[in-house]
Amino acid sequence: NFIQCYKDVLSLPSMTLAELEIGLIFPQQSPLMARLMSALLVHPQLHERYIKNRRPMSYRVWNVCIIRLLHCWRTVVEYCGQSKAVHLFRVSEKSLSLANDALTNDFHHLNLGRRCDTLYALCEYALSCQLQFDGASVSKSSEPAANVEILGEDRHSKLVFHFPHITNSCIRIYRQKQERPCTSSASSSTSSESDGRKKSDSGAAKVAVNLDKPMSLCCRDFSGLKSYMRSTEKVGCMPLLSAMRSFYTNLV
Repeated sequence: NFIQCYKDVLSLPSMTLAELEIGLIFPQQSPLMARLMSALLVHPQLHERYIKNRRPMSYRVWNVCIIRLLHCWRTVVEYCGQSKAVHLFRVSEKSLSLANDALTNDFHHLNLGRRCDTLYALCEYALSCQLQFDGASVSKSSEPAANVEILGEDRHSKLVFHFPHITNSCIRIYRQKQERPCTSSASSSTSSESDGRKKSDSGAAKVAVNLDKPMSLCCRDFSGLKSYMRSTEKVGCMPLLSAMRSFYTNLV
């Protein structure tokens, strides 16, 4: 999602989600990963010279570059503290925490989850370098959180959603447990019924997908989509089923 949103800003190669998944599974043999990592690891000021007019880095080269970058991050964290490192590199604390795990491992030795986290950390870092170099800012409409379409809730009150710009190339529907705001039992018992309605309405309006929290994949192809629609109909989640049918109609 992050890569699709900032692909033009970071001068990244065009790709589908399926191609990216294969590249992450087989990074040593993937020409896409070579082009992607080359674009992320070379400073924007040098893109014209090294990216557009030369062959992409080999796996051996970009793997060493990642290890050296993570070593630099860990050194700054150890000597200056994590808050200083976050401000300096403009990456999240989660991304900085990767330095401890990935420092002594080649990229292909990491598990798939760590490979995804490492790629996301590189995207964050490349984006900060690009914005500093251009002196520009990214509009809110291009941020990943702004590119989520919520389809509804399932029987477990989990949000069901997808990313429209990704769905153009392949089907991916996700779900995520909602974070319900905590309310005082004492205040709720004394509040009136109308006040309760206002609170519930305002709470529903604030429902949103948190991209920093875990999410699970519901379906990844037409067969899975049809199966998920049938199971949704069986359990009686009619609003979600209606949204899923509209989603399916737009695809076909």
